[in-house]
Formats: sequence, C-alpha cells, structure tokens
Amino acid sequence: MVQFHKIKSLINHRNFHISRYNFIHKSHVNLQHNLIKCRKKTPYVICKPKLEEYPKILEVMERSYFREEPSLKFLGITMNSAMEKRIVDRLNEGNSLVAKCKYTGKLLGVAMNQTVKPWNHRILENLAREQTCPKTRELFLFYSYLQEAPKLFQKYHCLFEIFEITNVFLEKNERRYKLGILLTKECVNLAIRNRFKLVRCDATNFVFSQLLEKLKFNLVTNIPYEDYVNENGVNIFENVEVPNVGVRVFTLDIRNMKEYSHYVLREA
Repeated sequence: MVQFHKIKSLINHRNFHISRYNFIHKSHVNLQHNLIKCRKKTPYVICKPKLEEYPKILEVMERSYFREEPSLKFLGITMNSAMEKRIVDRLNEGNSLVAKCKYTGKLLGVAMNQTVKPWNHRILENLAREQTCPKTRELFLFYSYLQEAPKLFQKYHCLFEIFEITNVFLEKNERRYKLGILLTKECVNLAIRNRFKLVRCDATNFVFSQLLEKLKFNLVTNIPYEDYVNENGVNIFENVEVPNVGVRVFTLDIRNMKEYSHYVLREA
C-alpha cells in the first residue's frame, strides 16, 4: 500500500511538470505570436471620412491624384465643379475610407468606393451629355464605356450590385510605406462585411495594377488608351506615357473569402 502511494505521488509529480511545461511552452508560443503581430502594426487609422473632412479630401485629391492620374493627365483635366460633385456624391454613399496618422490625425490617403448597378453606365452617359466642358464630357463617356466593357453583370447573372474601388491615392511622401496595400485590403474587408460578392477595381496606372496582382485580383480585360476612340472615331488621349498605357480591369470574388488581418487601427 505504501509503495502504491509512492507510485501515485510520483505520477502526479510527473504530470505536474508536464502540465507546467505545456503551459510555459504555449505561453512562449503565444508571446511570440503577439510579438509578430505587434511588429506588423502600423501608425495608421483607417476609417470612413467625416463630413468636415470632405474639403481636405478634395484638396489632397487635387494635389496627389488629378495631377498624376493617367486618364486625367492625358486629357488635361483639372478639378472642376462636375468632378467635385461626383467625388462628393461618392463620399456621401458611405463606402469610402480615409487613412490618417494615428498620432497627428493628418490625412494621408483616400480610397473612394461605390456600389455599381447594371444601369450605372447609362447614368454616366446621360451625365456626360449634360456637360458643357468638352473634356469632361469625353471623360465621362470614357468612364461609361469602361463601366460596361467587361460585361460583368452578364457574366455573373446572379449579381445585382458590385463593390467598386474607384480611386486609391496617397500623399506623395507616404507612398513608400505600402499604405496603398493597407487601404485596398480594408476596402475588400468592407465589401465582405457588407455582404457583397464581387469587388471590381480599374487600374489606370501600372503601379496600382501591380498592387492588385499582389492581392490576387484577377485581370478581366485590358483597354489601351491609344485604342479607345470617341463617338466620332477620334482618339481622345494624347501623349500617352509608358508604363501607364491603358486601363486594366480587375475583379476579386469574395463570396467565400475571409477578411484580411487587421494591422491598422479603426475608428467607429
């Protein structure tokens, strides 16, 4: 009987050490995992824009987007009242995001998003007819053509709306920090949370198309600027520069997709 108690005591003692080892080992693994996550955290806050931030967004967009975006640059279009109204309407839809410094609150980047319906290209065409500025009219007609060209609603018969990432732009001094990737990922996360099935994004420049390829977006169609002609058979884009030679339309099927990991802070 004494020997039995001794053996039982030894077994309990051994089990204690095994349990203690497992606890310490798991704690060490969890600590390492948390350290990895901490290293990946960024100094950004990504959230939906507030109404009082609209003027700043327009200012950043004019400075960091209008002067460099190929289709605008090749047409020689600057910010005007029609473009401004279009931007504000998109912001009012409530699906756009802004990136800010979490320490200073400075606006660093914007991702403009919209919900696209099967008839959106018709709305754009009608909007183009109303324009008095010839260049703005041509741009809106080009947008209408782009909207319809991939024929996504014909390919996906069950779809009644598509989440479109229309513009992603950053302040120049923030472009080396991969903020564009974080913004685009958060747009996809927003689409997943809102139960969309398909995300669309038109890359009008080469760098952004590379970013979308890195995120496993699928190339649907490619529309070279020099191949597009207006209703009169005239090519409207001048002085096209390599490597930004066309618009590449990408999609991402998110029906069975989980959200990207969050390494940025969010505001409610």
